[in-house]
Amino acid sequence: MSRIDEGAGPSSSNHGNSCHGNSGPGGHQTTTGRSYIYTKLSEVKVNTTVNILGAVKFFKPPFRSRGTDYCLVLKLVDPSVPTLEEGLKCLFFAKEESLLPQIRRVGDIVRILRLKVEDFRGAPQGKKGPGFSSLVFNGQLGAPTEPRADTDNYTFENQDEEKVLELRRWVSRTPELNGTTRRRLTRRRGQ
Repeated sequence: MSRIDEGAGPSSSNHGNSCHGNSGPGGHQTTTGRSYIYTKLSEVKVNTTVNILGAVKFFKPPFRSRGTDYCLVLKLVDPSVPTLEEGLKCLFFAKEESLLPQIRRVGDIVRILRLKVEDFRGAPQGKKGPGFSSLVFNGQLGAPTEPRADTDNYTFENQDEEKVLELRRWVSRTPELNGTTRRRLTRRRGQ
C-alpha cells in the first residue's frame, strides 16, 4: 500500500484535477489530483497531526542516536511566526539516514505531511507520525523545484509548487535564512 492510499492526515480531495507533478528519485511520482491543506506554523497546536511547509532556520545534520537510529533536529519557520526565534522545533528518528528529510542548508524549504505535534517542555515539537513523509527543496530563487524525497511515491501538484515558490521569495527577503547575514559576518571577521 502506498503512503498516498493510506489517507492519513487532513487533506481535501480534488479528484479529477489535471495538475502535473515533478518526478522524484528514479522518476517516481504520482499525480492523484489530491491536494493537501497546510497549517501555518503560528497555528500549530499540541496533540494534533498537521501538514506543513516551512523554511529551515536551524538544523543539526543526521547523527547516530544512543541507540541504533539516526536523529535529525531542525527548526522550521514561515511568514506567520512573529519572529524567527519562534517556529517549530522537530526531532526525527529513522533506522536509515536516507529516511530522514534531506536538508542541506539553512533556507531549504521542507514540506511535511502527517507531522505529529506533541508538547515538549511547554512548547510544541514535531515528530514522525503514522504515514509521515517529507520533501525538501532548495530554498534559493531560480533553483529547480525538484524535491529531495524520503520516498519514491509522493504527490506534488501545481498548488504545492506555488507554495514552495512563495516561501522561496520570503526566504530571499530574509537575511537570516538566505545566507546574507552569514556572508556579512564572514566579511567583517576577515577584515
